[in-house]
This record gives sequence, structure tokens and C-alpha cells, in this order.
Amino acid sequence: MVTEIEAILNDRPLTYVSSDASDPEVLTPSHLLYGRRITCLPYRDVPEDSYNNPTLGNQSNLGKRSRVVTALISRFRQRWKNEYLTALCEHHRGTGTNDQTITIGDVIQIHDDVAPRLQWKLGIVDELLTGNDGLTRAATIRTKHGLTTRPVVKLFPLEV
Repeated sequence: MVTEIEAILNDRPLTYVSSDASDPEVLTPSHLLYGRRITCLPYRDVPEDSYNNPTLGNQSNLGKRSRVVTALISRFRQRWKNEYLTALCEHHRGTGTNDQTITIGDVIQIHDDVAPRLQWKLGIVDELLTGNDGLTRAATIRTKHGLTTRPVVKLFPLEV
């Protein structure tokens, strides 16, 4: 059951879903993880008799396969930049308010200038600290190493 839930969550669309069948497949978190959607069969466009073809392992086919994979990755990166990242920018630009996105109890990633993003620490917001102007400027975070205080601009809430 957990695996099915994971597949459903990872197959939710990240970009605009078109009703036109000729449009490219919608980008999902599964594309980042597996290169394809999980809930559909892989390699829909491969003819049935190619699975039994003994020449798939020769040098020229490996070179062709490598070029195809490289082109697919390049196309995916372009779509990711053009569709998903621009949609994020438009969403944040459209809000135009200074509302705080972090609340007590949120699971957050703590920005670290030295470590890569995959190694940033996780924490839970225990307390919000406001400045003289009434805006939240910092938060007390509970991590596995104890309590720490960080500015809000260095905290990134996770989608839970």
C-alpha cells in the first residue's frame, strides 16, 4: 500500500496538464527519480520484436542508445527550466505579499553555505522570533543536535 501511495504522489503533475494528446507528457517527480512515470508501462514506443533482437548489444546500437539518452536528458532539462521553473517564478511573483511561509511545527531545511543542498540539515520550527516591525525575522529550530536559531531567509519549508 505504501508503494502505491508513493507512486501516486510521485506521478502528480508539476507542470500544466494539456488536454491535447499531441503535447509532451506532463513532468512529474517520477521523471526526476526514474526518468519516466511510475504508474505507466515503460518503453511504450519500442516494438515488441526488438526485445528479442540479439543485435541490441553491438557497438553501434550502444552508441545510438547513448545519443538518444543524452538527447532525452537535454530535452528534459529544457522542459524543466521552461515549464516548471518559470511557473514557480510566476507563482511567487503573482503573490506580491510579504506573508510569512513558515509557521510553528513546519518541517524545514536549514540553508548551509558550505554543504551541498542534499546535506542541509532538517529541523522543526519551535518558535518564531519577530522584529520591532512585527515581521518574523528568525525562528528557533529543533534539530537532532538540539535547538538552534536561524534567520527565516535561511529556512526552506518542505512539502509534507
